[in-house]
Amino acid sequence: MQQHRIVPLVLALTLGLAGCDTEMDGPLRPDGGMMMMMGPTTTYYADVAPLIARECLGCHVEGGIGPFPLDSYPAVVENAEYVVPAVMTGYMPPWMPDPACREFEHQRGLAPAERAVFERWVDEGMVEGDPADQPPLPPAPPTFTATHVAHMTEPYLPDATLPDDYRCFLLDHTFEGDSFLTGRNVVPGAGSLVHHVLVYAVPPDMVAAIEAEDARVDGPGYTCFGGPVPTAADAEGGSLGLVGLGGWVPGALPAIAREGRGTYVPAGSRLVMQVHYNLLTNDPELDSTEVHMQITTDPPEFGVTTFPTAIRDLNIRAGVAENRHRRVFRNYRSEAMQLTALTPHMHLLGTEISMNRVPAFDASGDPECLVDVPHWDFNWQQTYVFREDDPVTLAPGEGLELRCVYDNSDSNQPVINGEPVESRDVTWGEGTLDEMCLLYVSHETPWTGPPTESGCGAVDACMASCTTDDAQCLLACEGLDVTCRICNLEATAGCARDTCLARYAPNATCFDSCILSYVLLGGSFDRCMETECPTGAWAPARDCIAGVLEAGTCDSQLTACGIAR
Repeated sequence: MQQHRIVPLVLALTLGLAGCDTEMDGPLRPDGGMMMMMGPTTTYYADVAPLIARECLGCHVEGGIGPFPLDSYPAVVENAEYVVPAVMTGYMPPWMPDPACREFEHQRGLAPAERAVFERWVDEGMVEGDPADQPPLPPAPPTFTATHVAHMTEPYLPDATLPDDYRCFLLDHTFEGDSFLTGRNVVPGAGSLVHHVLVYAVPPDMVAAIEAEDARVDGPGYTCFGGPVPTAADAEGGSLGLVGLGGWVPGALPAIAREGRGTYVPAGSRLVMQVHYNLLTNDPELDSTEVHMQITTDPPEFGVTTFPTAIRDLNIRAGVAENRHRRVFRNYRSEAMQLTALTPHMHLLGTEISMNRVPAFDASGDPECLVDVPHWDFNWQQTYVFREDDPVTLAPGEGLELRCVYDNSDSNQPVINGEPVESRDVTWGEGTLDEMCLLYVSHETPWTGPPTESGCGAVDACMASCTTDDAQCLLACEGLDVTCRICNLEATAGCARDTCLARYAPNATCFDSCILSYVLLGGSFDRCMETECPTGAWAPARDCIAGVLEAGTCDSQLTACGIAR
């Protein structure tokens, strides 16, 4: 048939059908309208169930943290009015990082075409289909076999007057000898209430303080929001000096270290666990959450440690919808750092948090996105692990650029007792209504043995090989733990401040930057100052410090750090 005869024929058939009263059979849309049948029908078993199994059943099962189960056809149909908008807007499944920045291990999320399946299925009448059409489910994760299990000392009943109860518990496990954590899993007791969990090892010198806080508060555990050290004012918001052992959210798989990796936990450490209980849709019940661990005393090939990057000088102005903060932390070690995971953290006013890798101070090049959370949600924070086939290194001199954005407008205030609080200037703090700009960075290094018992004992090797003055040797010494780095700065640059103030003044900006980079990432404080300060400004300040040290003015402070000149 020629083309010019096809068009009139189609028009005639269409007009003829339009004028008929003949009923047409076919599925109805939820609004009662007739659906146009085009192509294969979308069915629950063939199209929807596989996506739900992959993305939703970690939470939405009977007894899970999800507000309703989605583990059967009737359950999904019953809740479709909630499921489809949550899926189409991207609110569910919960995964905050933008995949356009970088993909991570065990990444959740639906592609746009997969999200459209849910909407199409509803539009086509939520057809059940044939159970035989359901593709095989993905293989189950490897079985996690714990060598040790840590328990709460007694069950805890979450506070029914709070929609969100944040509680820290000292667990009953003490590390009798130097150990390495190679695997971890959290097993919630009250699965419908436990929203997320953070786990830390408390080193021996901090155990007494946290035990005292635990004993001071009635009932099991104590209230904690930002970190497990309630009165801390450190850069981590209450966890500086603790050994971060990771977090857990519903649906998370057991965390198993890659072959030859482990996190060092010193002998005498105890476990502290922060639990977030969500009581918006569930009544309180006793919880006995456990931490299951794989622990060995065999040294690994690589040790995994975690350090914080933080912007403490927050000034989040009242009534302002976009408060932006930025800071760069640089690697002034002699060697590259192998990064393994990132854990962003803000409170309730945060809207965006991201981290880029930036070129060395005097080098050109564009920043590279490491993680980008464009829509922060405090309820869904977790750790993001770099893929093994996409390793991330931080070369000497390169930096980690941390950015945080906050909305402190009147329309974005937390609600307490049913009423939004009044907008006010907000700064860094532990409280629910304070804020943080904090991102933990995990990295691995070849294991060469535990830190020396004397804290600053590693300084001895630096001083023994010193060929310049004491100030330069102390401030260039690498390989010190965070406690020693802080003590070293206070006993040298801090001790000489009053005498050398005029020499310090031209270095004010780089002092601020280098103190943070040195304390948090380690490396050489001297190298940072040489690189970032105005040309020729650092040497006179360092010479002044050397003179103060030579006079013996700072000997008592150095001795208190365990540093012998």
